[in-house]
Amino acid sequence: MATRLHAFKQTCTSDSKANEAELCGIARGAGINFFGKIFSALFQYVYLIVISKILGASILGGFLLGLTVVNFAALISRLGLDVGVIKFVAQYCACKDMERVKGVVTMALIISGLAGVVIALLVFCNATFLSDFFSGKPGFKQVIKVLSPTIPMISLMWIALSATQGAKIMKYTTYAQHITLPLVNLSAVLFLYWFGLRLDGVVAAFVISYITVTLLSFAFLGRTFPLWQQVQPIFDVKALLSVSMPLFLVVFLNFGLLWTDTIMLGYFRSSAEVGIYNVVVKTALLISMILTSFNAIFAPVISDLHSRNRLRRLESLFKTVTKWVLVISLPAFSIMTVLSNNILSLFGPDFVHGARSLEILAFAQLVNAGVGSVGFMLAMTGRQQLVLLNTFMIFLVNVGLNYYLIPQYGMLGAATATGTATILLNLLMLIEVGLILRITPFSSQFFKVLALGAAVFMLMFMVKHFGPQLNSLFELVLYPVIFVCLFFWLFFRWGAGEDDALILSMIKSKVPLIRSLSG
Repeated sequence: MATRLHAFKQTCTSDSKANEAELCGIARGAGINFFGKIFSALFQYVYLIVISKILGASILGGFLLGLTVVNFAALISRLGLDVGVIKFVAQYCACKDMERVKGVVTMALIISGLAGVVIALLVFCNATFLSDFFSGKPGFKQVIKVLSPTIPMISLMWIALSATQGAKIMKYTTYAQHITLPLVNLSAVLFLYWFGLRLDGVVAAFVISYITVTLLSFAFLGRTFPLWQQVQPIFDVKALLSVSMPLFLVVFLNFGLLWTDTIMLGYFRSSAEVGIYNVVVKTALLISMILTSFNAIFAPVISDLHSRNRLRRLESLFKTVTKWVLVISLPAFSIMTVLSNNILSLFGPDFVHGARSLEILAFAQLVNAGVGSVGFMLAMTGRQQLVLLNTFMIFLVNVGLNYYLIPQYGMLGAATATGTATILLNLLMLIEVGLILRITPFSSQFFKVLALGAAVFMLMFMVKHFGPQLNSLFELVLYPVIFVCLFFWLFFRWGAGEDDALILSMIKSKVPLIRSLSG
């Protein structure tokens, strides 16, 4: 590796040095976001375990179903403006047009804030109707009545943090959304439970955490643009809405792809099954956090490079980012699939019934990670309408599959329907990126990493199923450590390419364990 790094440095041109700088920027931003999400995932998982013990599977199902409705309402109130803000802030910051940056962010905050208030009132006033629609699931009505005032707060938080992401500053999203939010939420739940509050305490903790994080997000927005008081905003509402509205429909339909199964499961099946399936979904989505960590910083880079017609550099970054996403996603998929029973047993014996569903959804998320940022490659290069059409078609497929499979197979049918739809959408966008942009996310190193991951997965599967039977919790600790270390040792030895040399040398200099693995 040292020889390859030396040769790589000696032959760098000015363009490759610029590419190197952008790779480091993406890695640094994605790394901050990723480790923030690791922290968030840890606390969210502890949080799920805690509230599953406090509420039980049935009331947990009602709470999580209500939370899904509230998040859906908050999504509507954002109107896709958060994605539009990322695109335009990145574009205007590149040419130092701070007047337009201020205008975009200000209008997005005003529009989403007003929409949030209106939608919150509609949700609150229709709590009884919604409860009846879901057959009076335990705790559902109470949840949406108390949580509806948080809808505008959630929207404003997303807009404020999206503005900082557009400026390519990822640490504020990490501090607010991935560290403060789960930490305050879990702490408040435990504190209120100490006073004997169960569902009331869980709901109140959610409100407290979002009030805290919304205030913090605005503080971070002020730190990102400290000279705004001296800038007169230039408003271009038409341009903002022309990008945001198609993307809003895309995000809306993507939410449908993710949560149609939960909503339809809540309509057709018991509250307990909804509770178990929600835990399964949240577990499988841990794989997608790797891709979203890179997307958060890569999306404005796509917009920036495309606007400057740097397509060759964009393709190089696309390949590298996709490979990095796969490198981190493969071990997560292997652990989640081979140890599905062990993971779900943490929540209680009833939750183990969701193991097969977890394996299906984990595979779908691996495919999602394996094709990289194909959705953003289309959306950030002016193909919003095509992304919308894709998502709409697959959304209809998803609804149809869920409607057919859930009444017969329950949560296994829901997982099959949503997993199939997720895979189809990603393959469709992969083909379109290749045909329209003449860009592919795959490189020779990508397939080498895939082969290494498959070998380690098979070894892990054989040890788990044909090796000695150990304590479930012991296996959950021991096997991931052994096989993650093995995978990354193999990657450092045979899977890393020249574009990883600089990053790996930086990591090795700081992390003794990785230095020892890579030799």
